[in-house]
Amino acid sequence: MCNEKSIREIVDELNNSPVYNISLSSKELFHSNFLYWLGQCKHTKKLFEYVIQELSDNKDFVLGEKKI
Repeated sequence: MCNEKSIREIVDELNNSPVYNISLSSKELFHSNFLYWLGQCKHTKKLFEYVIQELSDNKDFVLGEKKI
């Protein structure tokens, strides 16, 4: 039992997994859902902002906070 992960650790790993998040998407929403995940994941958010800044030539672009 000492090697078992807590449910919270497993949920965090799933939430941070691109493959898991892609698996939740239907085919027609795949791209937009994956882009959303890239912008929300704490591990990829800054890189995603940088890519958008470079592609849009808008160096001031910053993602807003998620509001539910």
